[in-house]
Amino acid sequence: MERSVSLFTVIYRPGPRWVEGRRFQEQDGISAHRDFLGEQFASGKLVAAGPFLDDSGGVAIFECGSSDELDGLLRRDQTIAEGLMEYETHPCVLPFMRTDGARQV
Repeated sequence: MERSVSLFTVIYRPGPRWVEGRRFQEQDGISAHRDFLGEQFASGKLVAAGPFLDDSGGVAIFECGSSDELDGLLRRDQTIAEGLMEYETHPCVLPFMRTDGARQV
């Protein structure tokens, strides 16, 4: 039986431990978030992700079987667990999406 997979948009925003005035890349613990996303990208769960250029958070697209599965996955992100960032999720479809190869910068 084939497992159903859905796409979800995740909007990340500053949490209670976010230091106002400090750039995204300079937030304490943000490297753990990058590591988490890198692991999810390598596993195939993460489709795309990146920070907003105004340092107000970021966006990610995940493939998961359900919103509960995604929430469980996101709670394993150290920056979420420790309050550096918060998130909201939205199920989505991407009728316009390039598929010309994986890119990790």
